[in-house]
Amino acid sequence: LNVIHHEMHAASSTIVEEEGTYLNTAIVGVETGFVIQSRDKFGNLRSGSSTSNIEESGDGKSDAFLVSITGPGDHETVTSSAMQMLSSLDSSIPGYFRLSYGGKVSDDMPHDVSDSAM
Repeated sequence: LNVIHHEMHAASSTIVEEEGTYLNTAIVGVETGFVIQSRDKFGNLRSGSSTSNIEESGDGKSDAFLVSITGPGDHETVTSSAMQMLSSLDSSIPGYFRLSYGGKVSDDMPHDVSDSAM
């Protein structure tokens, strides 16, 4: 039986914690982590499977998640797994861009800004 997954369904997706990296025992200032397994509404892992009759609807690796973690005192941390890669094929052309995330917008940055300056 070859199960072909459907579109991503965030509520059915799961968190995988490795030994020693449990979110409920995280300590301030100590790095920890987890992996989100992207699933469809039936709980199938989004692995990129397809058949000659059914096209794939993503491979799970490119699914973006907005993660919100709330701690003591209702302190909230929000982050995203979305990642965009920008490139300029001709660095002689002047140009600027802005980043927008979480309702905040950066100042204008030159198209050839370094990692550290960003």
